[in-house]
Amino acid sequence: MESRTRRVLGERAQKLAGRDARSFGADLEVVTFRLADERYALASRHVGEAFPLRGLTPLPCTPPFVAGIVNLRGQILSLVDLKVFFDLPPRKDDGDLMVILIRSETMEMGLLVDPPLEVRRLSLAAIHPPLATLTGVRSAYLHGLAERNLIVLDGRKILEDSSLRVMDEL
Repeated sequence: MESRTRRVLGERAQKLAGRDARSFGADLEVVTFRLADERYALASRHVGEAFPLRGLTPLPCTPPFVAGIVNLRGQILSLVDLKVFFDLPPRKDDGDLMVILIRSETMEMGLLVDPPLEVRRLSLAAIHPPLATLTGVRSAYLHGLAERNLIVLDGRKILEDSSLRVMDEL
């Protein structure tokens, strides 16, 4: 009887915490990176590949957060500078920048980030929802917060945001 009570209470606590009780004990593979002095992560299911920035071509008449385009093995890929988009302090230099290619069935783009990149696993139970008091552009793309101030971004929201798409109209 006591174990059943514990299980029921545990399920209720998970639901009240906004978590699916089935995710307890599950984990999420993420790619971590830096932006300014902050650490971020994206679920690896949204990441196609990562590579050093080479051959950036700036695009005129685009929003400031559009860093430009690169040729990736014959495919033209647009790059979003997350530091500019999230209104973080500017880079001191453009040496050692990395591109994280994110993709869905309908969208593909590159995110300009600071190294180092690391692939790791996070416990889903250890990812806490963002604070309700958090405001600003970053709050719209947050999945949650993990240990040691790791900010977990929602790759799906980034890929689906029409404000990140550069239209062919001026």
